[in-house]
Amino acid sequence: MIERERRRERMTRNLAEHVDTSLAERITAFAHTGVAIGQTSDVGEPLGLSRFGGDALLPPDTGWPYDYKLPEIPLELAMVVDLAVIGPMHPDGLLPHHGVLNFFARSNYDGARVIHANPATAVTTSPPEGTKRHAEEALNGRTVLTVPGDEDLERLAPDLAQELEDLYSSGQIPLGYTHKSIAESDSGDPGKDERFFSHLMGGLPNWPQDTMFHGPEKVHLLLELRGGSRQYDFGGSSNSLYVVITEQNLRAGDFDKAYGITQCL
Repeated sequence: MIERERRRERMTRNLAEHVDTSLAERITAFAHTGVAIGQTSDVGEPLGLSRFGGDALLPPDTGWPYDYKLPEIPLELAMVVDLAVIGPMHPDGLLPHHGVLNFFARSNYDGARVIHANPATAVTTSPPEGTKRHAEEALNGRTVLTVPGDEDLERLAPDLAQELEDLYSSGQIPLGYTHKSIAESDSGDPGKDERFFSHLMGGLPNWPQDTMFHGPEKVHLLLELRGGSRQYDFGGSSNSLYVVITEQNLRAGDFDKAYGITQCL
């Protein structure tokens, strides 16, 4: 809790370099915890069983998932995430603290599948013949604070969003920066922050063409899988695959109802 408050104070200070302190505090009030994830130790500490690639850990009698548009094409295993470690790191969310989540995706594909399993009974399952098997790499991570992007903030606090729009127009917020990138940066300079080159689990995503509010329901971010790397390409170097789930399905543990959205940052 103490570390969280320190991050919140740092977030407010970073914003206050460009906007008045009152406005900075109002933005920070919407902060939610997420977990930055990467394949190097620079990102943070080891995340238990979590790993990129390798074989899936599936419940008994569960088949490998396929592309819902092209059912003859198997998806690729992107990550296995250890909820026993990541769940407690995400106090603002509704993630369970047990089991693993298998995340499946494919380059140039806007869908995703998520399968929850108990490691004690899970079956180690290799990809079907001809399917790309990504090299297995341990995952590391650390908690981060995130704030809503422009689209989400317009729904949560329209007046605040309008004040920020006026600041963008006046040039008070530097060109190429956003209130979100400044707030979430460790240093106040997003261009030098490794956080923005990491995947993100939980927290508030940076999606400029979408919002957490889908009709009457709010969705939660399960995973932002960053593209443009040697593993996945979602149509451009700045594109990401956002795997989301409605609050109702998340509370019920219905991870098979999660879905993917491809967005360009």
